[in-house]
Amino acid sequence: MEKVSVLEESTFYSGYYELLKDEFDSINYQNNNIVGLASCSNNLNRHQQQLFCLHRFDIDSDITDTSTSTVFSQYYKNNYDVPVEARYSIPLPPFSTISAFEIEYPRGKQYKAIIRDRLEAVDQYSDGVADGCLSFMAEISNIGIFDLYLGNIYPSCPSLDDDNDYDIVVHITIISEIGICQSDYHYFIHECWFPDYSFTFNFKSNIYLSAPIKNLSMNTSLMDDSNHEIVYNDSKTSATVTLSTTFNNINNNNNNLLLIISPELSNQPHSLIEYNSKTSSYGVSISFYNNSSSSLSNQYVNQRSEYIYLVDCSNSMKGDPIEKVVLSLEIIVKSLNENCKFNIICFGSSYIQCFDESTMYTTQSVAIAREFIKKSIKANLSGTQLYEPLRHIIQQPYDPLYPRQLFIITDGQVSDRPECISLLLHESESTRIFSLGIGKKVDRGLVMGLTSACRGYFEFIVDNNEIQRKVMKLINISMEPIISNIKFNWQGLDIKSSDTHRPMFFNERLLIYGLIEDASIEDSNLCRTVELTGNDQFGKEICYKVNLDFKSCNSTKHKSTISLATKRIINHLEQQELKFKINNDQEIKRLSKKHSILSTKTSFIVSILDPDKVTDNSMINVNILKKKKPVLVDRIHSFSGYWRDNNSHNNSNNNNSHNNSNINNSHQNSSNDSFFQKVVKNISNIFMNKNNSSNSGSIRTNNIDNNINNINNNNSNSNSSPHANNNDNLIELIKLQNINGSWSQINNLLPIPKIPFDFKIDDDVWTTLIVICKIKNEYSNRKIEWAILIQKSMNWITEYLIKNNLDHSIDSLLQIANSHI
Repeated sequence: MEKVSVLEESTFYSGYYELLKDEFDSINYQNNNIVGLASCSNNLNRHQQQLFCLHRFDIDSDITDTSTSTVFSQYYKNNYDVPVEARYSIPLPPFSTISAFEIEYPRGKQYKAIIRDRLEAVDQYSDGVADGCLSFMAEISNIGIFDLYLGNIYPSCPSLDDDNDYDIVVHITIISEIGICQSDYHYFIHECWFPDYSFTFNFKSNIYLSAPIKNLSMNTSLMDDSNHEIVYNDSKTSATVTLSTTFNNINNNNNNLLLIISPELSNQPHSLIEYNSKTSSYGVSISFYNNSSSSLSNQYVNQRSEYIYLVDCSNSMKGDPIEKVVLSLEIIVKSLNENCKFNIICFGSSYIQCFDESTMYTTQSVAIAREFIKKSIKANLSGTQLYEPLRHIIQQPYDPLYPRQLFIITDGQVSDRPECISLLLHESESTRIFSLGIGKKVDRGLVMGLTSACRGYFEFIVDNNEIQRKVMKLINISMEPIISNIKFNWQGLDIKSSDTHRPMFFNERLLIYGLIEDASIEDSNLCRTVELTGNDQFGKEICYKVNLDFKSCNSTKHKSTISLATKRIINHLEQQELKFKINNDQEIKRLSKKHSILSTKTSFIVSILDPDKVTDNSMINVNILKKKKPVLVDRIHSFSGYWRDNNSHNNSNNNNSHNNSNINNSHQNSSNDSFFQKVVKNISNIFMNKNNSSNSGSIRTNNIDNNINNINNNNSNSNSSPHANNNDNLIELIKLQNINGSWSQINNLLPIPKIPFDFKIDDDVWTTLIVICKIKNEYSNRKIEWAILIQKSMNWITEYLIKNNLDHSIDSLLQIANSHI
């Protein structure tokens, strides 16, 4: 295994920290500077804080193709002479959940929490604490903050002073979807979950995959040559990683822990089935990786999608910013294709739409949109109120044939950032968001939070001359291959699963979960074949067969597949409540209690009446893990996460330094192309935002696509593009392009030579060829702006040649046209 270093200058998902911080501020924790496990404190000095402290922290995890199961075991000692009440706050990503909560107290006795209605649990906990009993409660907020309350933890007995003995052990089981980075799996623990003093740390991860493991890498300063071990099975489909050390974060070292697993790739879906005999329930998970070609061609220029552009037109956008945005919208409108829907909405203190709903891309709709851009995209809408237009967009009917991609362009700050982000937390199945933050005063937490909520991409811009270039980078990403309209034919199985599935965007993994309750599978149905269908980038329906083998189902300890299937159903029910005002309380509580899954309507509770331990002493509140300074919590990467690096394609010429130190391992993969030799040069968006100078997140900033002639490498030669004036001939040419990609007239912007006498082609074809050559020759340093439009033109010419049975290649035609300029 390799120890690797990564750049940690920013994080794609750190916007969730901003939401977390707001939550803490709202309950008067702003002066404690606490992020992570602990959040309850009084004004104690450092010595007093460590009278109740963590002595040992064990992390035991199981990792599969679709999920992770993690057990936190934390060993504490109370050296006060009075009882203590402690509170933890753990930020969890939206696709993680708590499935078990256990307490060992006193020594040798273990108490397992049960799930109750939330209000009942709060009353039981409060009554238990008031009566001097041992009481423990765990609950989760609607934004994913997991709160753990430990009440009446008694002082240590004199006989328990040995450092190897502990007064209380807390076991928390966290189930999460597997983290994805391109084709690799990520397991991540953020350093903010560890206190800033020394304690014993033990980490163990059992990995069980359906395909052989190509490589294992770990990024953490906790690892050295002697404190870890990795053992594979014979087929290398499973491995065990262990790490033991003394954790010391006093000097604020980088102690993030990232485990990277690189499996052999498969172009077929993989299924995993789990059975729980106590509830007679099956959990089904299906994993499929979309590794379609990303070349800029017919494959995605003509694919279906819904594009919505939400533009900040508040007063602060006056001048250069709004002018650049207008030019960008002109390019964007001409970059779309005839198979897509689109809309433009400008917002400020109110919002205005170009169309009542997204409309098909036609000559008429483009003309209306251009007129709307000209007359309505002005910085005259006063303040920046984002929530209402966002809610309006989300409430529109979703058409799975047209994956929704929302672009948000803003330079301001909003007063309702938490509400905006919360609105989108469970919308990633239907919507992908691209955010562009303009200027030094933009709300970075808003931009990153909106993007991360719907697993998209963001850019920050300080130089207004960069607006067009960076907008077009996002447009290029949005046009990569998509498999849309994902559906499952369960072949008669009574399985509960979401009706809406996120489209398979390029370099993303599809994860589907289903739940079969109170079921017994008959012998004749132990092997079933279900169908996954969708529409590829050409609009053609595709179908994959997926085998479900109930004879080989797993009976894993933590039931992670069943837990995540239940979690997704609960999320769906909660969204129905939010969107359609449907009361799903009873069903959510039933699922939560039956399958031991924490929800916003239920809580874990333990109340222990021990006559020998009942106390009438007043408790004190302690901060177990008080931090010296706030830390940005990457909620999505916590345990796992969906993200994509900055440059996910061919970046071999980038010479960012990194540290690869080989670890003694007889099973070490012999390939010279290790994970981080391939990726570390391309990452600038992982874990936490330590440096706000980073201006992009989950964007391939230097290489959008190597197959469009190193489009961004050309741009890197000119950081300030020579545009931004009213006489920009490139913009004028773009405005004159027809929606099918052709040019009919160019208003004397350049001379058009006569068609060679031996050419039997239409005038429009010849004009288009000349314009293509002119743009390529004179605006090579602005290729990011015109690449999609030129590809549209070339596609149109290719179709013309095929339709008219002309024996010409487009390359030969371009050579002839170029020779006549």
